[in-house]
Amino acid sequence: MENILFSRKVLDEKIDLKNIKSIIAIVKHCHSRRALMTIKKHFPKTIKLIPYPYEQYGFTKDNWHESEVGRKFVLGEKEKIEKYLKKGDIEEVDF
Repeated sequence: MENILFSRKVLDEKIDLKNIKSIIAIVKHCHSRRALMTIKKHFPKTIKLIPYPYEQYGFTKDNWHESEVGRKFVLGEKEKIEKYLKKGDIEEVDF
């Protein structure tokens, strides 16, 4: 969330958020949902959000459950999403 809030402040100061029509979010595939949920919560709803996930840890959305690393990251993200939704730090996305 800190990266999102810092980026929002810089963009607002340098460009003015009212002048931004869309944002391309380059995110690690294993935490892309949480990152997008954070952006959605903290940026104006008028800005179109375009996700661009990339793989980093050697697993994909189709085979994450087959490796210890994949399970660790994906299940950890599930817990973080639940926690941050309850705190109000993020909001659901519908892509």
